[in-house]
This record gives sequence, structure tokens and C-alpha cells, in this order.
Amino acid sequence: MSVSTTKSPEFMLTVEQVELPSSTVGLVSLLKRILSKRHVQNVEVNVGAPIRVTWFKRISDLLLDDVANTDPDDVLRNVTMTEFEGDGSPREALIDALIVLSGEGFFPTYIYAGDLAEFKNWLSIPRVVRLPPIEGTEYLNFMGMRLLEVPSLPKDCVVLLGAELPDSGAADARRALKIVT
Repeated sequence: MSVSTTKSPEFMLTVEQVELPSSTVGLVSLLKRILSKRHVQNVEVNVGAPIRVTWFKRISDLLLDDVANTDPDDVLRNVTMTEFEGDGSPREALIDALIVLSGEGFFPTYIYAGDLAEFKNWLSIPRVVRLPPIEGTEYLNFMGMRLLEVPSLPKDCVVLLGAELPDSGAADARRALKIVT
């Protein structure tokens, strides 16, 4: 549904509807994404109804960029990646990599694993422990980071991605550490 009123020749006032998430965490995350857009004029949230967003947009703008479904192979091609070798166990290597990324001024945001079963085994996480899905995405929540199995990576490969902002999408990653076991 669109209402045309102009702010300038390149912008059009638009009303869009977005499905209301089923959880509070999903709602807050979605509202963060919506409110990060420039020129948002109004956000209306009502129980049991879609979220209505009124905003000025260019024809090419999307209210919700498909951050959740960014192709991991594209992300890995566009990020500065170095191999990281930890001194101790895999758990220690992951902690060390988190510290290194943070020390470089990046927020650890995503983990890509070649194989989730191997990743859990690598960290000695019992197979019966299920990592919770992040609503509306294909990612799992692992210690506040988004975890994804990436079949194009070797099965024993873990890549830790870092971005300049904590709630960044995968395409916003600027640094990656490929953890060698």
C-alpha cells in the first residue's frame, strides 16, 4: 500500500506493512532495523496487526534490506580475512579470536561454520544441546552472535566476523578471522 506525497523529486512518501514478530526480542530487533532507516516518519505497532511504517523513500530503497539472507560466500569475498591460530583448545582459540576482534575495534557479530555438528564437537558442546534459532532468519544464536552453517567452507573451518556496530548485518562485516584448529 503506497501513498504518494513528495518530499523532493527523488523521494516518495510510502506506507508499508511488516509482519509483527511473535516475540519481544524479534519485535525489538525489527524496530531497530526499521528505525535505522533515514526519513522514517511514523511507526505504528498494534497487537495482532502488521506494523505500519510511514517513510520517505527513493524508488530503489527497501524498508528491510534482506540482511538475514545475505549470501555468506559474497560476505566472505568482500571482507578482510586472516587466519588465526589459537594457542590452546578450540574454546580458547575462539575466545582469543573474540578478544583480538574486540581489540581491533570490531564487534564480533557472526560465526560461519563449515559444519554445525563439527563446530559443536570442536567446542565440546553435547549433541543434545540445541542452539536457539533467531526468529525470521536461518541463523542460530550462539553467545549473542549469529551462527550459520556455510557448506562452501571446509567442515572443520570456523570464521568469526566483526563489524563496526553491534547490530550490523553480515554484509557490514569488515573483518574476519578464520580460526585454524
